[in-house]
Amino acid sequence: MVLGALALLAIAMLAGLWVRAGRRAQAAEANELEAHRHYGKLHETFKQAVAAEAQRRSDTAKAVLLEAVTHNLRAPLTSIKASVTALIGEPTSPGLPIGARLELLQVLDEETDRLDRFVDALAALARIEGGALALDRRPSSIEDIMQAAVARARPQLGNREVEVAAQSDLRPIRVDAWALEEAIYQLLENATNHSPPRSVVRVSASVLRSATLEICVEDQGPGIADAERERIFERFFRGAAARAPGRPGLGLAIVKGVVDAHGGTVTADNRAHNAGARFTIHLPLAADEAAG
Repeated sequence: MVLGALALLAIAMLAGLWVRAGRRAQAAEANELEAHRHYGKLHETFKQAVAAEAQRRSDTAKAVLLEAVTHNLRAPLTSIKASVTALIGEPTSPGLPIGARLELLQVLDEETDRLDRFVDALAALARIEGGALALDRRPSSIEDIMQAAVARARPQLGNREVEVAAQSDLRPIRVDAWALEEAIYQLLENATNHSPPRSVVRVSASVLRSATLEICVEDQGPGIADAERERIFERFFRGAAARAPGRPGLGLAIVKGVVDAHGGTVTADNRAHNAGARFTIHLPLAADEAAG
């Protein structure tokens, strides 16, 4: 009898433990389901917040883009319209001196060139940002690329002196010659925009021991403000020291896009004693290209 009673007691205790364990399991399962429900709700809320922030930034970027494009089109078009209006009205104003007519024609020429450069820059940046910049890498002379960029930038450089220095034993480098020329040209135009007349702009190229091609463009302008260094390669960003207010602020974004496509880096800093800005392009080289 005693053993039977003990057995019944043990069974009852086990049954109670089983019931309590079952209840705990059910409670744990309910808690897990509740946790999953809360996680799902938080995840959905987070996704909505991220989407809203992305849309806000997209709208802001579109507004900035539209404002910049509008400004860079309106300014030259206004000058062109004024000059054309004056020239059209010349038959009724025969007293317009020949010098004034030539000046108006020069304005037309300069402003159409300005529009042309802006459209070219927009097209280049669109190809880069749209992933349509397919590099045509071929063995190319870096010195020839530099000289071509200088010749192209000569009208903008005006009376500034340009020094071109290339390491004497540079081998042909496999790059997209057109794209790299465009990057150097944009750096030269940027130097023109930030350096005074009759100053010196220097372009140099050399191979570093780390099997890296280094191309530098240096000017004698005011240099780069510390607060502007992080944004200087953003599209439409223009530094406070820019001398020509009509520049669209696309050049350095194009430079970065071209260099990135080549697997390289571009940096901006100041020369010693704040004697101007220095832009440095580093491109990785194959072993046969780096050998001197």
